[in-house]
Amino acid sequence: ACPTCNKGFIHQNFNGYHLVMDNGRGLPITMSIDVPDKTQAELATGSLHAGSKFEATGVNRVGMNGIGQKATNALSNKFIVMSKITQENYDKSIPKVKEVWESHGPRSKKDLFYYLEYHKGVKSVETAGELKELSELAFGKKYDRELPEGYSTIIMFIPDETIFDTVKSSAPVKNLQYFMLIQEKF
Repeated sequence: ACPTCNKGFIHQNFNGYHLVMDNGRGLPITMSIDVPDKTQAELATGSLHAGSKFEATGVNRVGMNGIGQKATNALSNKFIVMSKITQENYDKSIPKVKEVWESHGPRSKKDLFYYLEYHKGVKSVETAGELKELSELAFGKKYDRELPEGYSTIIMFIPDETIFDTVKSSAPVKNLQYFMLIQEKF
C-alpha cells in the first residue's frame, strides 16, 4: 500500500521483466545513518533486519520490514530498483546521484533516477542517470517498450526459473481495483 500515490502500474512481461511502479515519494535514496556506506534503498531491498528504522527522526520509512522485497530479490536472476532523484535527496545520496543532478538543467531533471541492480541477491550495479539510458542498462540496446513516465518508484525482476516450476503469475486485478477504490474514498 502506498499512502502517497494515486497511480500504479503492474505488468508481468514488460521487456521480459515483472514490473511494479507507483508515483509515490519513491524509495529513499539518501545514505543510511546506521550503515553510512549504503543508501536507504539498498538497505530496504537487500539487507535483512533493516526494518523501517532508517533515520533516527523516523521521517523516511520503507514498509514494515520489507522481507517480501528482499525475498523477491534473492530469488530473482535480476532485480532492479529505480527511484526518482529530487531536489530534496540529490545531495544526500551516492556521489553519482549528485553528479547527474548537477549536470542537468532544470527542464531535464524530471527523468533522473537512482539505479540499483542485483543478480541473485548480490548488488552488481549502483548508479544514476536519465530514465532512457537506465532503460538501456536494464533491457539492453533493443527493447519493445519504453518505461512509462510519471512514476517515482520502479521495481523490475526476472524470477529464477531454476527455483520455480513456473514464473508466470496472475495479478490480483479485482483486489487492486477494490484497493484503489477504497483509497479514493478516504
